[in-house]
Formats: sequence, structure tokens, C-alpha cells
Amino acid sequence: MADEQSVENLVSETVKHFGGLDIIFNNAGVGVQTPTHELTAEEYKRVISVNQDGVFYGIKYALREMLKTGGGSIINTSSILGTVGEPTSIPYAASKGAVNLITKSVALEYADRNIRVNAVAPGFIESGLVNKEAMGEYYDGLVAKHPIGRLGEPKEIAHAVIFLAENDFVTGTTLLVDGGYTAK
Repeated sequence: MADEQSVENLVSETVKHFGGLDIIFNNAGVGVQTPTHELTAEEYKRVISVNQDGVFYGIKYALREMLKTGGGSIINTSSILGTVGEPTSIPYAASKGAVNLITKSVALEYADRNIRVNAVAPGFIESGLVNKEAMGEYYDGLVAKHPIGRLGEPKEIAHAVIFLAENDFVTGTTLLVDGGYTAK
């Protein structure tokens, strides 16, 4: 996602294979957890490049195709950390906050051309890196931050993305799927 030419090629190949582009899900992200005073410029730029610039590239090339065909749905992956602060995660939080505002701005710009732009903002999701075995005692504290009493499951994010793709009256929103994490 950080390489503009790669994203352009991905969209081009998708259009060639399927004959058009109705929906794009810009779903890539990286992060670092480093105290701010120790964070290198290279670490910061890498996170911004993948998480923020990559979303821009996906939007840019999807728009070019969607304008030709009369509309579509663009869905970006944000995060709860684009809404609330998190110590030692400033490049990630900054990039995901930017995704939220890019989403709103592009939604306003293209709403009258039948192109909807939304974002999904997951909370902490059970995965290969986020689970009790991998995280030890930190896991229970993380679960406790979710009023629903558990972490999310990947299928719950997938359902949110499908909702955003199918609902023709939703644009410019960031849908929090976070078990109540940001409600506090």
C-alpha cells in the first residue's frame, strides 16, 4: 500500500479481470509502539506511508474507475486509535485519525457522483498477535477495557464492512466496531 505504482497496478488488474470496480476495501496497516522520544523519523514515516498514504492511493485509483462507471463504494480501515489517544503509538494514531478525515472529505467531494466513502474502525480483535497465549497477563487488562467483556472477532469486522458496502445511504462515516471501548 505504500507504493503508489503497486496500488495503481492492483486496481488496473482488478478492472481487467472483473471488468470494473464497484467496491474497494483499503485494508492495510502497520504500527510501532515506541516511546515518542525514542521514535525514529523512519519508523514514523513508514507507518504514515502504509496507513495514510496507502489509503490515499487506493482511493485515488478507485475513484478514477468509479467515475467511469457511475459510482461505487470505498471502505477504509481506520482504528479506535484514530479516535482516542494511546501512549507510544503516535504514528499509528495520527495515520488512523487522518484516515477518518480523508474518508469524510472524499465522501463530501464525490457524494453527488454516486460514490460513497466510509471507514470501519475496529477495536482490539482476536488474532495471531492479539490473544491470551501471545499476550500473557496484558491480555486480561486489554479485555477489561472493552465494556462488552471480550475482544472482537474478525467476522464482526467483516460484517461491518459488508454493511458499509451495501448500504446506499451511508457515506462519510467511520463505523466504530469496538465492544464499547470508545464509549467510556
